[in-house]
Amino acid sequence: MKGESDMISIEEKRTQRKDLDLYMTVHPDGITTLEAMVNLGIACLPKRISEMIEMGYPIIKTPEYKLDERGKVIKRYIRYKKVS
Repeated sequence: MKGESDMISIEEKRTQRKDLDLYMTVHPDGITTLEAMVNLGIACLPKRISEMIEMGYPIIKTPEYKLDERGKVIKRYIRYKKVS
């Protein structure tokens, strides 16, 4: 039998998935982990995205890179986008 804290966690995950779905619908360029933390308060974006993909959401992962003035990669991050 699940405790009260488990039920809150399940409901919170459901809410986070709904928030992500809406965010990616409104922002077709997608979302990064930093944007998810700042805009939605979601600390574990890759986990929520994996759950959504398993549920059948059409989401792609796209690596993006930030370069310095010499063209050297200084930061790599993943952008998650909804496929239409």
